[in-house]
Amino acid sequence: MTKAQQQALATWQALPAQHATCLTVIYRADQAAEAEQRGAWTTGGRTEKASVWRWRPYRPVRTPPADSLAAQLRAHGLNHAAALAAFTALDDHGLIEVRPCGTQGRDIKLTTAGRKVARAGGVDPAHTGTKDLLSEGLWEMLVSVWQAHPDAYPASDSGAWDRLLHADPNPLVRVADTPYRLDQYRLRRAMLLTDAGADHYRRNWHTYARAYPDVNAPHPDAATVAWPPHVDETLARLRHQCQQLRDLITALPAAADALSSPAAAPPPPIELPHLPPAGTAPADLASSLERLHRAARHTQAAIDRATARYNGAIRDALTGYAAVLADHTADAHTPYRDACLHYAHTAAAVLDAAVTGHDPDRALRTQPPADADWPWAPPPSPATGLPDLDAKLRTAHQAATPPRRRTTGDPDLLTTAALLTDYADTLTTLLADGHLLRLLLRRAPATEQS
Repeated sequence: MTKAQQQALATWQALPAQHATCLTVIYRADQAAEAEQRGAWTTGGRTEKASVWRWRPYRPVRTPPADSLAAQLRAHGLNHAAALAAFTALDDHGLIEVRPCGTQGRDIKLTTAGRKVARAGGVDPAHTGTKDLLSEGLWEMLVSVWQAHPDAYPASDSGAWDRLLHADPNPLVRVADTPYRLDQYRLRRAMLLTDAGADHYRRNWHTYARAYPDVNAPHPDAATVAWPPHVDETLARLRHQCQQLRDLITALPAAADALSSPAAAPPPPIELPHLPPAGTAPADLASSLERLHRAARHTQAAIDRATARYNGAIRDALTGYAAVLADHTADAHTPYRDACLHYAHTAAAVLDAAVTGHDPDRALRTQPPADADWPWAPPPSPATGLPDLDAKLRTAHQAATPPRRRTTGDPDLLTTAALLTDYADTLTTLLADGHLLRLLLRRAPATEQS
C-alpha cells in the first residue's frame, strides 16, 4: 500500500458513520453517472462534459425519485438536516464540492480526493488500488490450491488455470508431476502452489478479503481471524428449536379441527334370511316375505343402535383428545416464545462480539433478560463503519422492532415471533463461516506491502 493509499484509508476511518454513509451514496451516484455517459458514448449518443455531469442534484422534495441522491440518502438513514451537515463536513475535508440550488437544494460534486477515500474504504471492490489483483474467480482457484498445500489440488479443465500458470512475473501455481486420477481411465492435472503464489497470497490476502468477501479464504496466519464453526452450529441448533416448536403450534390446531368432524361408523356385519326359491306357493311366499320384512326392520334398528353407540364413544374420545391438543398448543406458546427470544438474543450478541472484536464464545453463553417484555425489541446492532452493511442491519432491526404504540389485545405470537426469527436469520447468515469478519476487513488497515 502506497503512502497516498494509507492517507486515504486513514481519512476514511476518521469519518463519522453518517459522513461515511453520505460519501458512499455520493460516490455511487458519481459512478452511475459515469457509467451512463460511457454507455451513451459507446452507442453513439450525446455525451456531456465531465465538468457538467459530475455535479449531482440533491433535491429534498417530499417524494424524490427512487434513484435520486435525496432518496438514496434517506434510505440510508440521513434526513435533510443530517445530509446538509454531512455535506458541510465532507466539503471541509475537500472530499466533495457543494453549491446551492434554490432555498433547499444543493448540487454535489465528488472530488478526486473523495473518490480515492471512498475506494480506500472498500466502497467499490472493483477499485482496490492494486494493479495485479486477480479476478474473483482466479482468486478462488488460488485459494483452493493454498488450502490443499502441500498436497496437489485436482484442477478442472478450465483454461483459466493458464492465467495462474503463466502469471507475470512468476507463476502462482505449477502442474504436479503426478496427475490426479479421477477413475480407472481418466486423469486430471493437479496443481501445486509455487513460492511466488504463496507470497502473493500472504501479501495480498487483506486486499482480496476486502474486495471479495464472499470467497472464504483462510487467513495466512489462520489463528488470527478464524471463525469457530461451533458458533454457526449453535445458532443453527437454536433456529431448529424455534422451527420445531412453530411447526408443532401450527399443526396441533389443524389436528384438533380434523377431530371435530369424525367419519360415520361402518355398519356391523349382519345375516339376512335367504329368499324363497322359485316356484314357492303363494301362501308360503307371503310368509317368507313377512319374515324378511321383520328381519330388515330388526337389522336396521340394530344398525342404528350400534352406530349411535359407536359415534357417541368416538365423539367423547375425540372431544377429550381435542382438549388435550388445545392444552398442548397453549403449553407450547411459552417455550416457543422463549426459544425465539433466545435465538435472536444470541445472534445479536454474537454479531456485537464480531463487530467489536470480542470473543464470540462468550456471546454464546449470554442469556436473554428474564423479565423481557413480549414482543421483545432486540438491541440495535453496533455500527460496522460499512454504510451498506449498517443500512441492511438497520432495516432488519426496524422490521423486528415492535411498534411503540400498543394495540389493543395480545399481539399474535406467530407473527411477532416470525419477525424476531427473521431478524436472527439475517444476522446468522451474515455471521456464517466468518463472512462478517471478511466484510469488516474493508474498514481495517491493510497490512500487505504494495
